Amino acid sequence: MKDITIHPQATIKEAMEALDKTAEKVLLVVDENKVLIGCLTDGDIRRYILKGRDLTSVIEDAYKANPVFVFQEDFDPEKIKAVFLKNKINVIPILDQNRKVINFITWGKGVRKQQKAGEPKTGCIFRKETPITSPISAFKLLIIPILVKLTLSSPRAGVLGS
Repeated sequence: MKDITIHPQATIKEAMEALDKTAEKVLLVVDENKVLIGCLTDGDIRRYILKGRDLTSVIEDAYKANPVFVFQEDFDPEKIKAVFLKNKINVIPILDQNRKVINFITWGKGVRKQQKAGEPKTGCIFRKETPITSPISAFKLLIIPILVKLTLSSPRAGVLGS
């Protein structure tokens, strides 16, 4: 597991370096026992700096307490998908019964794992039962995958200048 945890006494600069190193959009704020106490996103840091705060300030006032998480024993791919969609988040920490971070799942991993074996990869990250809530989501969910599939199956696919 990639380490995306950070201690609440870390500085804003240390958090920025950790985000850069992990290539994730969020860090999980944990205490000395790895118990989840919050999360810190790149947006939280940006807003904190825009308020005139210093890079040497600790993240204690920048992170969100009580983040969304799932217990290991409650892990279910359909529940994970619902949590991602409901909360519009990129990472879900997975905790043991003592709230200790044991792993995390990202939006990409959570959705890809739900793709059925043998289902064609059309570039669409949702399955058909995803609700369509706007014309844009209808386009993304229905039209783009069809266009990608048609493009990939075209005898001229991959030919430049055609």
